[in-house]
Amino acid sequence: MAHNTILGAQSGTQEKYLDPRWHYSTNGDLIRVACKRGGGVRFTLKGQGNFNRVMIANVGGSGEVKAAWIKTARGGVWKAMRRNWGVNWQSDSDI
Repeated sequence: MAHNTILGAQSGTQEKYLDPRWHYSTNGDLIRVACKRGGGVRFTLKGQGNFNRVMIANVGGSGEVKAAWIKTARGGVWKAMRRNWGVNWQSDSDI
């Protein structure tokens, strides 16, 4: 709250000079724009033995990857992976 000093000048915040309408507003129409990526989806595989982590990158947008599977070397069985953190997916199977 503004108050007067000994010289009569105001100090503190200057609410009366700020227009409350001059700010970011979401009242207008918003359009979702798809991200265009080049080069295809990228996979980075890290880990060893029965712990493997796959980073899936260059995907169109946040939350686009809903599920991931990895194929085992023995038997060629597809195993579901679970999300580790962010774009990282992990498998506890020996691939």
